[in-house]
Amino acid sequence: MLRLSLTHPYGISFEDCCHCAAYDSVTGFYRTEDTRGTIGLADDSLLTPNRENYNSYAQAVLNPANDLIAISDLKVNNSGTSLENFTLLESGYLAPFAQVQGNTFFEYGAANPDGISHFSTLGANTFGLEDMLGGGDLDSDDLVLSFSFALPPLV
Repeated sequence: MLRLSLTHPYGISFEDCCHCAAYDSVTGFYRTEDTRGTIGLADDSLLTPNRENYNSYAQAVLNPANDLIAISDLKVNNSGTSLENFTLLESGYLAPFAQVQGNTFFEYGAANPDGISHFSTLGANTFGLEDMLGGGDLDSDDLVLSFSFALPPLV
């Protein structure tokens, strides 16, 4: 499973290495309670993705009232690259999501309408997206994300 486990505040540099797909995607990361993708909702209830609730799960992740989005709006033009820097001042698990052609895809297969994971680990701090419903060609190279981490300077 793809996740970032943060134990200290980190500066994160995001670099889109390659966007080689017919569809544009907007990618981000949201907070989860555990490695299974369980999310905490504004009413203090928990929701774990499964095939029966994938639509509710997507709506809950994207609902601003639940305050789950940690990094959002990562995008780049086709065959282009992009560099963005973030500082996260929290610890916990982060899981990726992508919005493509009206679909929202997650790492957790149970959270997706087609039941497959749309993110793959391609190397150290490098992740790939498969951007088509049903898995397309299953190559996970439609968007490749790379991260580097650094502790912020001491003040």
